[in-house]
Amino acid sequence: MIQMSHFLKSRLSLIIILISLFILPLPVIAINTGNVTISVTPSTVDQVQIYVDSILMGNFPAKSTLELQEGTHEIRIENSLYNPWKTRVFVRKGKTVTLAVKLTPNSGKLEINSVPAGADIMVDGTPQGVTPLSISSISKGYHTVFLQNTGYFDWSGNKVYVKPGDTTRLNIKLNSYPVVQNVTPFPTPSPTQTPQTGSLIIKADQQGYSIDIRSNFYDPTRDPLLDGKWHENVGSTPAYWNNLVPPGSYTIRLKDSSGNIVWCGNTVVIADQTTEINAAIGMLCPICTC
Repeated sequence: MIQMSHFLKSRLSLIIILISLFILPLPVIAINTGNVTISVTPSTVDQVQIYVDSILMGNFPAKSTLELQEGTHEIRIENSLYNPWKTRVFVRKGKTVTLAVKLTPNSGKLEINSVPAGADIMVDGTPQGVTPLSISSISKGYHTVFLQNTGYFDWSGNKVYVKPGDTTRLNIKLNSYPVVQNVTPFPTPSPTQTPQTGSLIIKADQQGYSIDIRSNFYDPTRDPLLDGKWHENVGSTPAYWNNLVPPGSYTIRLKDSSGNIVWCGNTVVIADQTTEINAAIGMLCPICTC
């Protein structure tokens, strides 16, 4: 009998092992996953962020399907205009769980109208446009609304509340500047003088501050107001002199009911133009002699 050499035995064993690897069936690896189908309403929601077990899976359309491992999972749905939604689901192998998600809005709508129209609008310090204006999505809660229109007193609402999912409407009638508002006449120039004049508006965060004014140069022959002296209690805030102030540099001070100076500053009036002062009470000009 022919004896097989040790080398041939080794080679034959290797060949048998290789054949068994490629011919024998591999064990089947079970995939223990199921599906979660998510359908989000209302119809205005186009995309949402989906979190699974606090891990962001990404941005998905309002109707999406996720493949998840078998077991219990926490699903959280988010959209910046809506309140977060979450639930816990048990995913079974090869099965589909369907979630009908109805998001509730965390924002509302703000409509602003004014008489007259065309007023500039600021909401929380940010310009938004002019009236009439509809802001389709604004966060719930209190907002500051500010309106400004040439020839009219400013309007400010510090506590305009926007309700989620609702429309807040503001219908604002702006008060126009009268020819003379809360003022006493300045000294009248002589009949032979016809000096050019400008307009002056002085406003503060509260009404009723008395107004003192002094010219910063001396020329009483041109106008009695230009005598370099304080003219006290010439009006109260808000005040408007329409084409009554000779052009030049002035120091203005505001006083409370006790006679205390609560604001002081310099301004310049230009002929045929309107100078407007919005006094921040408590601010005193460091270089003004008040």
